Amino acid sequence: MDQKITIIVNSDDKWDFVHRFRNFGEDVFRALRSTCTVDIYEIDASTDNFSVRAVSAEKSSQICEVIRGIADKHFFGERLKLKIEDAEHPAAG
Repeated sequence: MDQKITIIVNSDDKWDFVHRFRNFGEDVFRALRSTCTVDIYEIDASTDNFSVRAVSAEKSSQICEVIRGIADKHFFGERLKLKIEDAEHPAAG
């Protein structure tokens, strides 16, 4: 079953956070676009979260590690939250 990973980064309240977050999202897009469904338009409109879809359950942990590595390079590692849910049955709340 495919999963969806929502990537959330809590703002550091710096004036350039949104710009840096979108740069991070673009790096995630480049790294995962051949493996998962990543919407560059969603990333370009985002302010603190976006989703990676069509992630196979078998590769979910590997994909999360890629995302964490990119977050670390952008200095978002401490504020990164990954919300994983089944594509057919989204988590409540």
